Amino acid sequence: MIWLAIVGIPNPIVGLDILYRYRMAGENEEAPPILLSRPYAIALAVLSFAILFIDVIFGHWFNIVCSAAQGLF
Repeated sequence: MIWLAIVGIPNPIVGLDILYRYRMAGENEEAPPILLSRPYAIALAVLSFAILFIDVIFGHWFNIVCSAAQGLF
């Protein structure tokens, strides 16, 4: 699992660097941000909250199952 941390730490740094270069290369600073229509914004918000909710629920259950399984080993 250490290899995952080694790959995962520089990944956002490289991604932000590429995003910065793409966004800033010859682009007008006065340009408006990307606009989302109302249905896309609502869908994005609903799905984001659903992902967080599922993570909280299953994370709690996973901790309970792991603590119960520790008695078996």
